[in-house]
Amino acid sequence: MKKSLCVLFFTILSLMVTGCAWLEVEHLSVSPISHAIYDCGKEAIVEASYYTLSDRSLEFVRLKMPNGKRRTLPRVLSASGVRYTDDVDVIWWI
Repeated sequence: MKKSLCVLFFTILSLMVTGCAWLEVEHLSVSPISHAIYDCGKEAIVEASYYTLSDRSLEFVRLKMPNGKRRTLPRVLSASGVRYTDDVDVIWWI
């Protein structure tokens, strides 16, 4: 009985130590890539600021639309070009 309690104790202890290592969080930062202003005619200007996370796991664009609204869209897979979308109603494809 005492031996099985010892084994149980060390098993729980090793799981706790492993779990603590797993809980380490990498601190990410956002880095700008570029900024562009697009003239869409009829005084419609769209500003696009492109960013990436420090570990390069995500790229996204921040759009300022002609009506003043702002949208943030993640980069998604595309066959050609670079595509950003919220998969709802906005696609930004360059």
